[in-house]
Amino acid sequence: MRATIRSMSSRASIALLTAFTALVGCGPNYRYVYDGESAFERCYGLDYDTAVADAARSSCWSAWLQSYSYGANPDRVDFARNRLAALGTGDRRDAAAPSSGANTASLNPSAVPGAATPASAPPPR
Repeated sequence: MRATIRSMSSRASIALLTAFTALVGCGPNYRYVYDGESAFERCYGLDYDTAVADAARSSCWSAWLQSYSYGANPDRVDFARNRLAALGTGDRRDAAAPSSGANTASLNPSAVPGAATPASAPPPR
């Protein structure tokens, strides 16, 4: 009786181990996920580069959807589809790049509220 219980528990543990191994082995591997995240960030970065044409952005997002959407976060897949649709219609309002009215290069850091002041600056009056 004891040998039967022991053999059943070892069979169950082998079956459980086999099922676990099969589940882990069927998902995307780490390298694939890393490459997909890197490609997503590259496409996302192109959206902020004003020197890049919309055709290149569209090409990047469609290549990402075709090559890396398996195993990716569903939010990222939806974002990529929405960006591709916005670029296809030529709608610049949905672009991730900052608007041309916001000139961030000309901001004076000391004029920004809450910005750190240098130690050598005189105290405020």
